[in-house]
Amino acid sequence: MSNNRKTTWSTALIAALVIGYFAVYLVNLGTRPLARMDEFRYSEIAREMLASNNWVAPRLNGLRYFEKPVLGYWAGAASIGLFGENNFASRLPSALAAGFTALFIGLLGTRLWRNRGTGILAAFIYLTSLVVFAIGTINILDSLLTLWLTITIGGYLWAWQETDARRRRLLKIVIGFSCGLAFLTKGFLALVVPLIVVVPFLAWRRQWKEMFTGLWLPFGLAFVVAAPWALLVHQQEPDFWRYFFWEEHIRRFAADNAQHSNPFWFFLAALPAMALPWTCLFPAALAGLRRQAGDKALVGFVALWAVIPFLFYSIARGKLLPYILPCFPPLALLLAVGLQEAAANVSVAYIKPGLRALMILWGALLLALFLNHFAGVGTPFFDATENGRWGALVAAIAAGLVLGLVALKNSGRNLQILATGLAVVPLLLVIQFAIPNSTRLSKMPGAVLATMVADVPPDAVVISDGRYVHAVAWIFKRNDIYLLNSGELMYGLSYPDDRPRLLTADSLRQLVERVAGRHPVFIVCDKSFDGTIDAALPDTARRLSSGSMIVWQTAVAR
Repeated sequence: MSNNRKTTWSTALIAALVIGYFAVYLVNLGTRPLARMDEFRYSEIAREMLASNNWVAPRLNGLRYFEKPVLGYWAGAASIGLFGENNFASRLPSALAAGFTALFIGLLGTRLWRNRGTGILAAFIYLTSLVVFAIGTINILDSLLTLWLTITIGGYLWAWQETDARRRRLLKIVIGFSCGLAFLTKGFLALVVPLIVVVPFLAWRRQWKEMFTGLWLPFGLAFVVAAPWALLVHQQEPDFWRYFFWEEHIRRFAADNAQHSNPFWFFLAALPAMALPWTCLFPAALAGLRRQAGDKALVGFVALWAVIPFLFYSIARGKLLPYILPCFPPLALLLAVGLQEAAANVSVAYIKPGLRALMILWGALLLALFLNHFAGVGTPFFDATENGRWGALVAAIAAGLVLGLVALKNSGRNLQILATGLAVVPLLLVIQFAIPNSTRLSKMPGAVLATMVADVPPDAVVISDGRYVHAVAWIFKRNDIYLLNSGELMYGLSYPDDRPRLLTADSLRQLVERVAGRHPVFIVCDKSFDGTIDAALPDTARRLSSGSMIVWQTAVAR
């Protein structure tokens, strides 16, 4: 292929990737309801920050909430300020972070391997991985953290290979800013993760001078970036750093009773599903990496970048699937390099079997949907009113299956690699619409609560439990909600001024009696509180249920 044709083809692929990103990640971003608890939590903290004009100390329901630093909330507040208090604005920072991460690894792959195809394929692999889409289209902080860590660690590799001293210094300045922003997003992990990658790499390369003198500029600049807010929050909330360091880092990493405790192998067991559809091409990529004749140090660094943080997060007692998202940019780079080598090397015979395995999986998913829907095998995914959602999901998987089968009949390996990623795109496009009612009822209470906004006047006494308080605060724009249990707001409720907002059965009854005839009472909670609420409210109270959520209301004559 001539250079002009290669350039034209690369430009077309980049254009298709950009259009695909907008279609998959942005166009339908606001379609599905927010999910509890995470999405409502981060949306509400950003909303309260914007409403209170306090940009230093995060609060949730008006209570101190010190589990994370501030940058993710700033991004959320900026998005809400620009686009309004809606689902799209809530999720936009995560989606943009996923896009910019793909852009950076595309540039990094192109620059380091001097091959635009490597960069394009790495970006494509990243954006079509199920876990990247899942996390990049919800409002949590991991997509934003992954962006900053990718620029920090990948930028260091770029700087390490750079021969021009001025450009190397400029790259290290960028690295420092990015590391500082990572710290402002999730804290001390932003310092630990780059170090556990870079230091072993430099030790392996025996570059002791760089280890002791070359890291001062980026890490010193990271400190400068983070210091102003760090000092301000200490001045405003002197206990922030004690709580944040001890509870959110030490205890979560090492304590026997760590939150979200899971076994060491948890991430390893989840990785094949998280990396779909590219899991099926792992053998081909590994065979290609073994044969690639490029700079072994580059592949070694990227391998360390993927493996060491993965092991680090596996050692920690507290584990959630989004924690290992920062391992996926280097994984995408490794896959891109390995698959390109596999496509060019006739002795590597794993690409076609990998695509065939994916098609078998897609066929099994189709069969499972049909058996579940028509033969009653297992708990029904969709109820009788959801034939449209079921049909959309079936059509999406069938489209991917057809695309893959067509590619299998073609001998072109590059086409088979492309088809592996494209096979999942129809699914990503329709999944926003195909969420079953059972999931909406159990995980997405916002739509039901929104229908009640007109019935809850500003002077109403609002009460919730820890499971629903985030959603209630976001939907009703309140930060004065009483709580039936502390949930994750235990720390905020420990302050003397806020302690009365945690109700016992007796204090709930006393509060209802105190406001009777003057203020309506609105209670949202899990059905497990039903007996407690029933005993405290008058017989005239109205009770509604939606899944496991119970809503109680008392009226006041006007």
